[in-house]
Amino acid sequence: MRSIHFFWILLSAMIFTMPQARAETITVSGSTTVKKYMQLVADAYMQTHPDVHFSINGGGSTSGFGQLIDRRVDIGMMSRNLTVEEQQTLGDVQHVAVAVDAVVPVVSHEVQQSGVSQITPSMLADIYRGKITNWKQVGGADRQILLVDKEMHRGTRHVFAQYVLGSPTAAVSPEAITLESNDDVVNIVSGSDQAIAYVSFSYVNALVYGLDLQIEGKLVAATVENIRSGAYPISRKLYVLLPNDASAQVQAFVRFILSVKGQRLVERAGYLPIQ
Repeated sequence: MRSIHFFWILLSAMIFTMPQARAETITVSGSTTVKKYMQLVADAYMQTHPDVHFSINGGGSTSGFGQLIDRRVDIGMMSRNLTVEEQQTLGDVQHVAVAVDAVVPVVSHEVQQSGVSQITPSMLADIYRGKITNWKQVGGADRQILLVDKEMHRGTRHVFAQYVLGSPTAAVSPEAITLESNDDVVNIVSGSDQAIAYVSFSYVNALVYGLDLQIEGKLVAATVENIRSGAYPISRKLYVLLPNDASAQVQAFVRFILSVKGQRLVERAGYLPIQ
């Protein structure tokens, strides 16, 4: 009996002193547009990989690129294409498309109900350059336009300014207020009878109204069908960046993003799957 008792004591000691699998924290930073999806897919991944944790932060596409290049994070998030300068410094980094999105000009339902439900690209340009300053100039009520822009390093701003103003770094009216995230923009626009802004397609919800674009006499709405076909012109791919020598767990996570399950989560987040 003593030998059996000793055996169980020894076995228990071995079990409790065996080295445990080390938890890995994957650090992610960059685009707040991609962050919305990243949090969803990370939660799903952790359900089957309890030894993996995530630290996910925003900051914008440019910030995400810089932190990844400097190896301060494991994954960078970007909601725009790489600039020429970024391509030159990319090195041994993978730039992987994970979803499709669009950028949509938005107003409050009050602005829409006052007569503004569509807009031409040239009108948008004149509004953002400060040439059109009152909603009555585009068929709305006699109210000053509150112009909402985003920070220069934001991917959403990059894509919108490229299409509307001809350059991702184009200046806008000095009267514009500058916000950080899509959430900030929705909060401001939804409560204003004067504001106009632009957000990711996935943030067009019951709180704000997405303006149709009037292009060559035709109305083009930001719908899944129009974004997928290319009929809606302000579209983009969403990306993650990771080093070629990323850890096995980071590479496995990116493969999960591109899997059937991961791409279904893309749709749940309000974007279009890449495949």
